Amino acid sequence: MTAQCRNTDRAAGFALVDLLMAIVVAGLAGSVLIGLVRFAEYSRVETTHREREHEGVLVLERVLRALVERAPSVFPGPSPKSSISGDEHEIQVMSNGLPAIGLPQLSAFHLRRDVGRAGSDAVLSWVDDARQVHRKILAQDIAELTFAYLPRVLDRLKGTISGTQAWQPRWHADDGQLSALRLVIRFKQEAMPWIVVIPIEADLSVACLRNSQQAGCAPRGQER
Repeated sequence: MTAQCRNTDRAAGFALVDLLMAIVVAGLAGSVLIGLVRFAEYSRVETTHREREHEGVLVLERVLRALVERAPSVFPGPSPKSSISGDEHEIQVMSNGLPAIGLPQLSAFHLRRDVGRAGSDAVLSWVDDARQVHRKILAQDIAELTFAYLPRVLDRLKGTISGTQAWQPRWHADDGQLSALRLVIRFKQEAMPWIVVIPIEADLSVACLRNSQQAGCAPRGQER
């Protein structure tokens, strides 16, 4: 009887140890599984954010490029004026609009970052022929949207020279023609901004298109 009791106690001890080991292994497996699920969800959210940001940048670039292409290079007169003006925070383009928003006459299109209760968005606004104001959100969750303007300088001997000029933080219609526009777009969830350069003149330096941060392509006071 004594030997049988010892064997029974030993078997019960082994069963308890096995049960505890199974619980520990199951707990570790559950922790790993939860971690994998959380990582997959985080990766999915990050991918969605990046895709949304990339789509927003493409929309901003295409809209501004289309407005520039449908805008006159200059307004004739005693002192030719540019169809583009603005500052670091807002740009105005006198244009016939986008292919989907064709207007019979020129209208002032404004692109800027609007801050409201719901967030901060890149907004395009204009007034149609019926004097109705339109407002279209092009990109959402924008932390920074700034513009810079590259002047066009005409040299009678060397032709048009633009690459040696500095990007300007503001531009008036009376300042003359431009060679390019630059957008700096930063979303709230990203530390690094997107930089888009839209050439207006064909003589824009290729080096500035490849690297807009180099000397001669940076805004005043920001040359490196």
